This record gives sequence, C-alpha cells and structure tokens, in this order.
Amino acid sequence: MQAQRFFRATPHIHIFLTIAASLALLLLVMTPLPGQASSILLRSDPPADKLLLTAPSEVHLWFSEDLNSAASTVMVQNAEHRRVDLRTYASGHELVVPLQSPLPPGVYTVSWRTLASYDGQTLTGAFSFGITGPDGALPQGANLAGVDNAFGATPLASGQLDLASVLYGLMQALLALGATFWVGTLFSRAFITRKQASTEHQAIREREERLFEQKLAQPLLILLLCANVGLLFSNSLALAQVEGTQVIPSAIQLLTTGGFGTYWLLQQFLLIVALLLPAQTTPDANDAQYSRSSLLTWGRLALGCVLLLLFALSGHGASTTINGSPLLGLGSDWLHWLGTAMWVGGMFYVAWVYLPALRDQPPLTQGKALLNTLGTFSPLALTGLLLLLVTGPFNSSLHLQSWEQLLSTPYGRTLIVKCLLLGILLCVGAVQDLLIRPRLNRDYKKIERIQVEAGEETKERFAADVSKKIERQVEHATRTLHTLLRWEALLGVTLLLASSLMSVYAPTTAPAQPASSTGTATKTNKLFQGSMRTEDQQFNVQLTISPNRIGPNTFTVHVLDKQGQNAKNIQVGLAADMVEMRMGATLLTLQPDNKGNFSGTAILPMSGLWQIDVHIRTTDTTQHTASFRIQTS
Repeated sequence: MQAQRFFRATPHIHIFLTIAASLALLLLVMTPLPGQASSILLRSDPPADKLLLTAPSEVHLWFSEDLNSAASTVMVQNAEHRRVDLRTYASGHELVVPLQSPLPPGVYTVSWRTLASYDGQTLTGAFSFGITGPDGALPQGANLAGVDNAFGATPLASGQLDLASVLYGLMQALLALGATFWVGTLFSRAFITRKQASTEHQAIREREERLFEQKLAQPLLILLLCANVGLLFSNSLALAQVEGTQVIPSAIQLLTTGGFGTYWLLQQFLLIVALLLPAQTTPDANDAQYSRSSLLTWGRLALGCVLLLLFALSGHGASTTINGSPLLGLGSDWLHWLGTAMWVGGMFYVAWVYLPALRDQPPLTQGKALLNTLGTFSPLALTGLLLLLVTGPFNSSLHLQSWEQLLSTPYGRTLIVKCLLLGILLCVGAVQDLLIRPRLNRDYKKIERIQVEAGEETKERFAADVSKKIERQVEHATRTLHTLLRWEALLGVTLLLASSLMSVYAPTTAPAQPASSTGTATKTNKLFQGSMRTEDQQFNVQLTISPNRIGPNTFTVHVLDKQGQNAKNIQVGLAADMVEMRMGATLLTLQPDNKGNFSGTAILPMSGLWQIDVHIRTTDTTQHTASFRIQTS
C-alpha cells in the first residue's frame, strides 16, 4: 500500500523507471562479451605453456586478490588425467601445491579454483606445461594445446555471464541503488533540510518527513537486507556449481571462512539496527525535542557511513595492496561510495522525495523552495563530485593495466559507457546550475522589486501585468527545473547500473601472465641464510632455508665448534613455530651428509614471521639451542 501511494504521489515515476530499465538493457548491449579474457591469475611457476628441461617439485600460483584458503585449491593432472599433486597450501594471494617426485616427461595440466576472500566470487582456470626428455623433446603424441579445466570453466573467467554472475550483478545494483539513496538521504537531511528552519518551509519539511519516514525509509532498508541475502545466494550458487555441492553448504562455507562472511554479517546487523531506530520527527528550532532529533540524524548518518565502509571492505579495493598495504585501495573505494551518496544519492532525494513534497504548493512557492534547497545542496553535491573525479580514475587504474584494455575487456567497455553517462549528467547539471537557476533567481528578484515599487495607484495595474508575466516565466522555469532534476536522478540510476556491471567484470581484467624467455621455472623468493651462536656460546650455527616460502622447504644446518671446525658426534634437529599465531611447533630431525651438513624437509603452511629453533645434542645429552626469526612469503 505504501508503494502504491508513493507511485500515485509521483505520477511520472513509471515513465522514468521504464526509461531506466531500457538504458540498462542498452548498457548490456553496448558491452559485447568476448570469447576470452584474462582471469585473476597473475603468474605461475612453472609458467604457462612452457617446456621444462627438469621436472618441478611444486606449482606456485600468484593471484590478484587475497584468497579464501579453505575453498581455493589446485589440481595437477598428467595426460591420462591422473592426479600428480599433493596437498594445496594457500596464503594471501598465493597457492602452492607440491608434486609427486620425480615426474616423468610429458604434458601436465594445472587446474585452479579460487574463492576471493573479500567479495566471495568464485573463478576457475587452467593451463599446461611440459617436461621434455633427455633429447629435449616431448614424448610422442604429447601436445600442450587443448587444456581441459578439471573444475569446469566458470563463464565469468572467460568474459561470459551465467545465472550466478547475472544474479550477482543484479544484487550489486540493488545494493548500490538502495545504499546510495538511503545514505544520500541522510546526508541531505543532515546538511540541507535541517538548515531550513523557517516557518514558510515548515509545511514542506513535514510533508517531506512523512513521505520518507512512512513510505521509503523502511522499504529501502528491507531492500538492502534482501539484496544482501541475494548477493550471498549468487556467490553460493557459483561456488556450488564449481564444487558440485548444494547451495546451502556453500553459503555456510562462505559465512564461516574468509572476510566476505564477516563483513556480510556485520552489514546485516547494522541494517537491522537501522530498522529498529525510531522514526525521526521534524521539530521547530526551539522545540525541546530538537536535540534528540539532531542526535538521531547524525547517528543514522554515522551508521550509513559505516555501512559504506563495510561495502568497501568486502569489495575489490580492500584486496588490492599498494606498496604492501591495502589501506590506499580501501580508502579510495570508501571515498568513492561517500561521493556517490553525496552527489547521486542527493539527486535521488531531491527528485523522488523533495519534489513530491512540493506537489500541493503554489508554483511560485515551489520555485522559491527549490532555489533555497538547491543552493544549499550545491556544496554537498560538488564535494561528492570531486570525490568521484579523484577516486574514480584511481580505482579503475587498479583493474586496467593498459589503455588497450579499455576496448579489449568488458570492464573497459563498461567504463567507457559509464564515462559517457557521467558526461551527459554533468551537462544536464550545468544547464540547471548555469542557465535555469540563475534565470529563475533573477525573475524572483524582479517580482520582489515590482511589489516594493508598485506603491502608486497609477503604477499598480502596470505592475500587476508585468508581475503576472514574470510569474508565468517563473512557473515555466520551475517546471523545466523539475524535469531536469528527474532526468538527473534517472542518469544517476544508469550510472550506478554501469558501476554494478563493472564490479561483475572486475576480476576479469588482471593482466595475463608475462611470457618468459627461458624454458625453466623462475624463482622469485630468496632463500634464507643466517648465522647464529647457540645460547651457551658453544657452537656457531649456519642455517639455510630454501626456497623460504609457503609449502615444502629444505632446511640445511652447518655446525662449527669453538675452534671453527666442523662439529662432530652431534645430533641436530629443529622446531618451526609461527610467531603471530602459535599453531604448534613443527619438529624435524635433520640427517647428516658426512660433510658437516644436516638437512631435512618440512612444510611451512602459511606466510608470515616464523621462529626456527635449531637444537644440537652432544654425546653427554646436553642440548644447545640457536634461535632464528625468518619472514616467509
């Protein structure tokens, strides 16, 4: 019933929504989908489609975003589709999987499935590498072409849209529209409406209050709650299709692992709190309830800003590290949300709340109220626009690595459409701000001057005729202003639809793996080499860890006595424990090679700061310890 009354109060809303839906369809048509696009895999070791002279001991993959370690995995298969991989280790942006050793010559397919830790999107991909025989050639019949993805290709990874990704884009659009409208309303009420405390605006403010509080506030929050549930469902559907499980277990996995589930629950909690807050009243400036109403206004605005921060935390910006820190990408994403709420959300509020509130007022009163409101709204809108102009190019640069990607990727083409819509919106705003409003303001000043100067009886009739002519001009300008404001809000809707489509395509724009000129795998991690005396100063311990990264590592210890000679008649072992988490020490007994070295292999399952304690036991059963701290990536 509330929705029906709102549509009756805004007679043109059906036309505008129809046009918005048409423009959204046009937007999809203007971004044709290619056959292939880059996935979020940045590079790999071994490189894709390369021939190796020696068999690798592991496969190491680097991705563009933090991964959910519980649901991201790698599978390596030989030409007969038999698996040759061991357990997958995930940490941050990386996946490492040890291989059975030694691998015979042949072609091997690496299939990977990733679940983004922050936005919950699932992607898969595959590539192959070959191991040559002693003569430098592949076995007869082996071919690097025709890679089969063991997890099944997700359409989004190849630039296509399936049911899950379409649903994801739709929910993102609803979230963007609902959050922008709601938070934009809170900004408008905090910085615009509460400044209009004059008696002549009191009736308009009360009608405006009833329209929003009774007909829009709760439906908007309920829309956000439902859209957030739909977002969880779309991500769960994509994960279930890849894992071959049901949607509900996939949803539970999303909520209990990774950052997406944490921020999703916090968003729902915040929206429920906002729903439970009492409706706001419109007290006079001298009313005893003014302080309570003001506190409620600023409290709601704070909740809205926190909600936008949670959206930024569960987006692509939070997973982008710049100079080793995600704060710059996160901050830019949050400021972009705030700028959208200030500018586009404010336009929504003016077009779909404030204009219907003026409906029963005389045209002259409508025009004067609009001039007052838009004059107060302009600084807020300009602030939001500046935030968008600064953060928009920066956020896009995180996904586009070259100008060619503007035309070669769906993300880039959608960005072009968004920029065109933004240009049209700026032109409409310029017409309103530079032509219509100044002309309307001059007409009001003429009416006021005529009313002051028309004191003599001989001038009254002439003044009345001139005044009526100017009033007709004011009415025409006011109607034009109404139309422009509604078109601005409509263009704002299409702008948010374009942004939502960009969020769907964002994981497809990571640069492809760079080509390597050599046929052997390249190592980017530096091995650890350090020297430390034992606590009792009896031995000098030299420790080497290779390759010093997550997954299997070889630990080599060389022990010298006080005279600098190789220590004899000793046993060497070590304990590896992660400093930040204290998961329990990994114990390893090192084996001698009769050349003064003791070595062994152990797995470091996570990147971070590790403490390595080397224990030396002599024939008198005395234990001597040397402690090292290493940073593993």
